[in-house]
Amino acid sequence: RGDVERARSLRQRGETILWFMRGGQEYVVRDPDVLKQLQELWEPVSRIGAEQGAIGAKQGEVGTRQGEIGARQGRIGAEQAEVGARQAEIGARQAALARREVRQGSEREQADVSAERRVLEQKMRDLEREMDALGEKMDAQSKPMDKLGAEMEALGGEMSVLGKKMEEASRQAEARMRNLIERAIASGTARPLK
Repeated sequence: RGDVERARSLRQRGETILWFMRGGQEYVVRDPDVLKQLQELWEPVSRIGAEQGAIGAKQGEVGTRQGEIGARQGRIGAEQAEVGARQAEIGARQAALARREVRQGSEREQADVSAERRVLEQKMRDLEREMDALGEKMDAQSKPMDKLGAEMEALGGEMSVLGKKMEEASRQAEARMRNLIERAIASGTARPLK
C-alpha cells in the first residue's frame, strides 16, 4: 500500500494525524499541539500556493483575451488574403491588357484597352483602400494584444518571484518539520507502531 493509504488506515473517526517512517520504524502523532505546529509551519507554503493560483487564474484570463484577439486577427488576415487574391487577379488582367496594348491594334481596340485599363486601375485603387482599412483593423487589434502580452509578461515575472519564494518556504518548512519530528520522537508524542 502507498503511504497515504497507510496513514488513512491509522486514523480513527476521521481524526487528523501525522504518520511517518524513521529508520524503518513507523510512527504516528495524534497530539493536537504537535499537529497545530505542523500546520503552522506549512502555512507559508499554502499561502504562496494560493497566490500562485490567483496569478495563474489571471494568466488564464489574459490568455483567453489573447485568444479572442488572435481569432479576430485571423479573420482579418483571411479578409486580407481574399483582397490580395482579387488584387492578383486584377494584376493578371492588367498584364494581359499590356500585352494587347503592345500589339498596336486598331483605334477602336486601343480605345477599348484604354477604357478597360482605367476600370482595372480603379478596381485596384478600391482594393488598395480596402486593404489599408483591413491593415488599420489589424493594427487596432495589435495594440490590445501588445498590452496583454506585457500584462502576461508581468504576471510571469510575479509567478517567477513566487516560485523562488515557494522553493525557499518549502525548504524551510521541510527543515522545521524534520526538527518537529525529532522533538516528537524524543518527547514520546510520536508513538512507534508495532
